[in-house]
Amino acid sequence: MNILLRPFIKDHTTQIASWSLSANEAKAWAGHNATFPLPPAQFDRWHEEPGTHPFIAHYNNHLVAYGQLWVDLEEQDIELARIIVHPSHRGIGIGRRFVTALVHQAKTYGLKDIFIRVLPNNDPAIRCYKSSGFVRLSKDEEHHHNQGQPHLYMWLKFNT
Repeated sequence: MNILLRPFIKDHTTQIASWSLSANEAKAWAGHNATFPLPPAQFDRWHEEPGTHPFIAHYNNHLVAYGQLWVDLEEQDIELARIIVHPSHRGIGIGRRFVTALVHQAKTYGLKDIFIRVLPNNDPAIRCYKSSGFVRLSKDEEHHHNQGQPHLYMWLKFNT
């Protein structure tokens, strides 16, 4: 199963915004202030943030995933963020392949660390990230990364 990673295309905002199926899922994906349904204009606000690089993935000519790379040159790291898979393509390995493709893209920046954060009760995402090569940070590291965050996230780092 091969997916094709591409830069985000604005024409897809309405479709991607519809992929969260509940208010809780929208908040887990788009942040604690997210509304449901997510307004497509939210993508413009996200993409204006410095260091944000959005991507999409296609599988069998269907749009199946969206996510972002947050490049932090000051910290010399990258975070994979706001990852979502089309509801009809979940549970079949698309997420793992998309995360792997994002990691490969992240490596092209030449920065030292690649992170991802997730709500601790999001078991499908945690399994996906761990199967893609991410390992959980120590409790002390996690505590440090959670300073100033709206939630206590589970933080994982790509194990190179």
